[in-house]
Amino acid sequence: MNQDSYSLGFDHPQSSVIHQPAQELNIQEMKDLKQQYLDELKRLSNLEYHDEIKIAELTENFNGISIEIRKKEKLLQQEQWAYLSTHPSKRLTSFFYDDDDDNYDSAITPILSTEEPINSLSMGDEHLD
Repeated sequence: MNQDSYSLGFDHPQSSVIHQPAQELNIQEMKDLKQQYLDELKRLSNLEYHDEIKIAELTENFNGISIEIRKKEKLLQQEQWAYLSTHPSKRLTSFFYDDDDDNYDSAITPILSTEEPINSLSMGDEHLD
């Protein structure tokens, strides 16, 4: 096996890595890079700030809508009470029908047999001696 083209006996060729020397930055490039970082941090901070403002606005709007819903529910309830107080026949008691005064002439009368059924356990008039 050729150890020059293979590493540690594996059958895969090893590619050579060439390390470039670190590029030196002059002072102006370093200042520019620093400013880019600061600008990016500022932009991200502003985004976060705007998100917080939007969340606060949404929360305020939600709370406002909730208050409006409660006000409308209360107003609707007051309107219903006012309607029921001016129209007593519309109250809940009108839903229950009182049928005690109704006269029913057609009643079902049960028909009872006077004959003893065949396999009855009843002993009739027989007495045990």
